[in-house]
Amino acid sequence: GQRQGDILRLQWAQVTDEGIRFRQGKTGKKLLVGMSPALERVLAASRALPPDLPRLYVVRRLNGRPYTGDGFRAIWQRTMRKWVKGGGVRFTFHDIRAKCVSDSETIAQAYDRAGHTSMSTTRGVYERGERKVTPLR
Repeated sequence: GQRQGDILRLQWAQVTDEGIRFRQGKTGKKLLVGMSPALERVLAASRALPPDLPRLYVVRRLNGRPYTGDGFRAIWQRTMRKWVKGGGVRFTFHDIRAKCVSDSETIAQAYDRAGHTSMSTTRGVYERGERKVTPLR
């Protein structure tokens, strides 16, 4: 659920047994995303990718350097074309962030996950789920 730029700049030094430590590029907020079995599997798969160059970046090109935003978007588009051809529904990388936040159980949890600097941002942009309210009478 992190911003694309923060993922593309993610370095192995930020990955610990506890989780991944982000300092968000947009807000400067520090955020620890706790380690989970699914996250461990993704990180292990990333570590195993060839070639065996010095591994500074988690998401990297074959030469070991990080992807640019344009490079990542080009790969994303190719992946989406294959996904749609196989019967999937197209979505954007940003939709993953929005879903991570909107699927949170509480608005406070959504705010924490997003690393926003104000709760109003979380409410205004990402509160996409149905809000259950009780009638006045």
